[in-house]
Amino acid sequence: MQEKGAISGRLFEPSKAGGKILKLSYQEVKITDRGVNLVEFHVRRFNPVGQAELKMVERLRKVAQGRLKPEMVDLRFYTHELREGSISFMQVSNYTYP
Repeated sequence: MQEKGAISGRLFEPSKAGGKILKLSYQEVKITDRGVNLVEFHVRRFNPVGQAELKMVERLRKVAQGRLKPEMVDLRFYTHELREGSISFMQVSNYTYP
């Protein structure tokens, strides 16, 4: 059954798009070393790995170590990649977390 995207107005099928659209937050997220490892594991699955993504992983590592204060772009990237990665991991039966 198709639904209409609240922002785009486009029709989509939630079962083929990873589920219903959720109102997600990123403001109260704590960036951790384990989370950064998961983000890096996820982005390195793509070939070639984008340099912009690797630079963001470097930023996230600095944030997790307390060497850099997180900006909204860091929090959004971190939460997006964790969510995207967890969906990918669940779709593969023989994955291992880093």
